[in-house]
Amino acid sequence: MITARPVILRTGFGPFPGIPANATSILVPRIARAATQRFPDARIDCHILPTEWHAGLQEAHRLYAHVQPSLAVHFGVASRATGFEIEVRGQNRCTQAADASGSLPAAPWLTHAGPEALPTRLPAQHIVTRLRRRGLPARISRDAGGYLCNALL
Repeated sequence: MITARPVILRTGFGPFPGIPANATSILVPRIARAATQRFPDARIDCHILPTEWHAGLQEAHRLYAHVQPSLAVHFGVASRATGFEIEVRGQNRCTQAADASGSLPAAPWLTHAGPEALPTRLPAQHIVTRLRRRGLPARISRDAGGYLCNALL
C-alpha cells in the first residue's frame, strides 16, 4: 500500500499599516527550511500572503485547493503580543481596519449567518509547553482579533 506524503502548509504575511517589515515573511521560510530537514518524509509548502482582505484570502483559498495540506500552520504578528500566541479559535468578525492596499473588509463578519467562532484542531497546549521548554514566551490565545490573521484562521 502506498501512503501519500503529508503536506504541511506554512504561511506568513507581507507588510501592512503599522508593520512595514512583517517578521513572518522572514520567520516562515526559515521554519520551512528547518522543517524540511527535520521531517524529510513530509512536503513543506511555504507561502507569504498579501496582507489584503481580498487578495490574501483569495490566495489562501487557492493554496488550500492546490496544495491540499494535511496540516496548515499560519503565522502573523500582533503589536500587543509579548511572545508566541497560539490561537485556539477564529471568530466570525472583521475589524474595520485598512489592509496593505488601503481597503477595508466588505462586511463586519467573514461569513454571513456563519457560526460565531470555529475552534482549531492543533494541540495548542502541547505547542505552548514545547515553546516554553525552549525558553520562549508562549501562551494560548482565544481571541485572534478581527484582522487578517483571524480571517485566515
